[in-house]
Amino acid sequence: MKKKLLIPIMLLHVLVFALLWWLGRAKPLLDMIPARSKAVVRLSEEAATATDFAAHFASFTGLPTNKTDVRGEAYLFVTPNEYFGVAVRLSDADALLAALPTNAVTEEDGAHWIWTDSGWMAMLHDETLIALGPATAMERERLRHTLQVMADAPVDEGFGHTPQAEALQNDAPMAFVASTKVLPAPYGSLMRLALPGGGALIAGSGKSVEQGFVVTGGLWENGTTRPAASEKPLPPTASDKLLTGAFRMDGPELLRRLRADGSARMLLTALNDTATASATIGRMRGISAIAVSSLDTTDNAQFRLEGRDEQGSPVVLQSRGMAPTDGTSLQLNADERALLVVRTAPLLQSPLPEQVLDVLQRLFGGFRQITLRTTVQGGFCMTFTE
Repeated sequence: MKKKLLIPIMLLHVLVFALLWWLGRAKPLLDMIPARSKAVVRLSEEAATATDFAAHFASFTGLPTNKTDVRGEAYLFVTPNEYFGVAVRLSDADALLAALPTNAVTEEDGAHWIWTDSGWMAMLHDETLIALGPATAMERERLRHTLQVMADAPVDEGFGHTPQAEALQNDAPMAFVASTKVLPAPYGSLMRLALPGGGALIAGSGKSVEQGFVVTGGLWENGTTRPAASEKPLPPTASDKLLTGAFRMDGPELLRRLRADGSARMLLTALNDTATASATIGRMRGISAIAVSSLDTTDNAQFRLEGRDEQGSPVVLQSRGMAPTDGTSLQLNADERALLVVRTAPLLQSPLPEQVLDVLQRLFGGFRQITLRTTVQGGFCMTFTE
């Protein structure tokens, strides 16, 4: 009888140890991110090292990390409640804790909780570090609750189990999938204006090239990404304008886009008579050209928008004090929907709030020009030229 019971008992022990091992496994980093996140960016380990991601992470969040601290892939994301997030694995969690002030760290629920002066809440569990922010001190408990929910959620409720996660599975140094609604200005506004349908969800990848950095991709629908636009570089422009561009869309559609986007709506608010402006834009047909020379302290723009009506007669709309400009110098290819060029020097010299300029400087300070091409099919290529 004892011999007969021995084998089932041994099998039971094996099953128990297997179950304990399974439950004790760390969740894949991608599955720590909420499935309904509005944007997720993957950086390969090589890309994180080459860009000194850890130093940028430390600068933004106030968490003292360096190149040797982060191992493996790193993820940046936007939560469903629209906090920015970062998820990484650390090579030495104890070193991070030792570098922090003791009053910044609490240990509860099996994790270390870290609040930084920069307004970020981080959860450190074993070697997994996830941070959310920036926020005010009043939002501190909300951030912690969000992190706790992320940690406690089943694996199959993580982003890695969503169809969108397939967009991140490629060999590119950087890959992403995102709603254009949460992309920051200026490229979020440019994407929403330039992509057909407003570009509800886009996916793509990024890589370093000889002239700087290029991001390609397209609208993401039903598990597929539209073919990207051409990566053919556009030489740096001699224009002194902040933005120049050309759109292949009729005036009524362009007007809907301008009204729907908070950042783009500044073109209308810069005018005294928005009703007349709307009527003028509504007359435009085919290709229209735009130029923005500057922004003021309230984000209003000096601009000129020109096109032609159904009879081919010129239609021009411009803010007071804006000089005529050769906005038609940017030529669209037959398959292109939009071509937009942002010059970073005038952008960084704009009288914008200090916090906004600080972020723009961090993002674009190393580039002279940003070029966005989109196709009528929904592909795009954004080039950052050094």
